[in-house]
Amino acid sequence: MIPHDLRVELAGIPEHELRKLGSFQGCTVGLVRLSGPTHWERHPAQELLHVLEGEIEIRTRAEDGLGSVRLRAGSVFIVPEGLWHHVVGLPDAALFFLTPSEGSEHREADP
Repeated sequence: MIPHDLRVELAGIPEHELRKLGSFQGCTVGLVRLSGPTHWERHPAQELLHVLEGEIEIRTRAEDGLGSVRLRAGSVFIVPEGLWHHVVGLPDAALFFLTPSEGSEHREADP
């Protein structure tokens, strides 16, 4: 058992770097600090995103079109399985995530 103080862990993370904290039921558990957009991705199972600092915008692409939602620190968002999405971090945003460890797809451009 290894406890993690998220404030301490976040203090040492440069922007756009992932810090893996461990695994939980087939998911990678970690932290990321970001500004600007990430790549597009989708997962074979749900993904949990918890905004720890700042704000993010989550953009989605489904068969019925594009969508987006803005989240502030303290917010949690569960990305449905198979939904193309990417995160746009506003300056100094930080996320805690549980992301499926296998079977995810990534794209640099809009899918």
